[in-house]
Amino acid sequence: MSSSKGNTLEIVLNVVLADQLRRQGLEAEAEQFVQGDKGRHQVDLLVELGEVAVAIEAEFAPARTVRADAEKRLPERPLVWRQLPVESVFTLVYPE
Repeated sequence: MSSSKGNTLEIVLNVVLADQLRRQGLEAEAEQFVQGDKGRHQVDLLVELGEVAVAIEAEFAPARTVRADAEKRLPERPLVWRQLPVESVFTLVYPE
């Protein structure tokens, strides 16, 4: 799969996943920009969970960089989304 095609499909799947999470009663948004210490960061998915939010970093298998990408999403000061701190980052690997 070419990189641009893979990126487009990943974005589509992230949007679909956010929609499915909303159908389950969660506040979720795909492909959001959040402010951090060193500027804005794009996050694949954000989910509101009460007084905090969690981020989901998604990549297609073999997802060699998904863990490193997820770790970048948690700087020393938490990212903030909808005035909520992003407390955790989860990784999600879509099959090829």
